[in-house]
Amino acid sequence: MRDIRTTIAAAVLALACTPVPACSIAAPGSVDVAPRAARDGEPVPPPPAMRLEAITRGNGAEPQTSCSDLGMVSLSVPDSDVGTYLFELVSSTTEFPNLPAGPVRAGPPQDGKRYFVFPWIDGAFDEQEAIHLRIRVTALSPTGARGGNIVIAVDDPGR
Repeated sequence: MRDIRTTIAAAVLALACTPVPACSIAAPGSVDVAPRAARDGEPVPPPPAMRLEAITRGNGAEPQTSCSDLGMVSLSVPDSDVGTYLFELVSSTTEFPNLPAGPVRAGPPQDGKRYFVFPWIDGAFDEQEAIHLRIRVTALSPTGARGGNIVIAVDDPGR
């Protein structure tokens, strides 16, 4: 009987010490292709039809959840767009470390769009500083040739 109690106690302790993710956000799928300049005459994709969908800020006023301290920038492309993109921070008035380091592709379509969601620790506060980001989004060919790009403005006045 003592061995069973010891085993159960060890199992409970192991479960209690196992790290559990506090908040889960699906990341865009990485793509194994190296971005490069297009060769002469090589076809390249046009600039992406990407748009800013939402800016969500950390919030201390609402009931606290494991995601209360997250800010999120959500970008989208039309459902039919299954392209590969490179995201680069052009300018920022605040630390924004969560753009993917390499090329990515959006996940499955939802509501006629494919989303890219970039979270950051914003703090669960009632007051937030203003943020002003410029993100360059470059379309890549299946072989990694850089195509057209656009710069997305992400502006939030804070509160």
